[in-house]
Amino acid sequence: MIRALPVALLLGALVYPAVFTLPFPRHVMIMIFLYGALASAWNIVAGYCGQIALGQAVFFGIGAYTSSLLFKLLGLTPWAGMLAGAALAVILSQIIGYPVFRLRGHYFAIATIAVGEIVQALFISYFVSSKRVNATYKHRLRADVYRLCPDPGLPPRDG
Repeated sequence: MIRALPVALLLGALVYPAVFTLPFPRHVMIMIFLYGALASAWNIVAGYCGQIALGQAVFFGIGAYTSSLLFKLLGLTPWAGMLAGAALAVILSQIIGYPVFRLRGHYFAIATIAVGEIVQALFISYFVSSKRVNATYKHRLRADVYRLCPDPGLPPRDG
């Protein structure tokens, strides 16, 4: 019985796309697996290591963004892009994680928050400075990040 359950789940996962052809049920299943993967990552860091990490979104976003950029710029299939994104996320997590995992307790949590904020500021400043943000999204940028690299074609903002 216990060995039959994983086999049944694998068969169900393989048959699911053929049975459910509409986008919404597929989206729901993708989100279930996505949140399951994020929960497993949280379980490893917080459950087994006893650390409160608040920066997992950085590596998740780097992997997703890498996959999207490879598809858009090079036409690389999303399957290969996912592998490349995962590899880049692992490499960056090792580089960032080596010094951060030496911290304990609140210092570790603060460092993971700082990593997330630094990466967010770098990405936003890159997009604003390279004019890759279109006009509809410019008003949604945080004011403090916008002041770091204002658009020279716009008048200065107050406040």
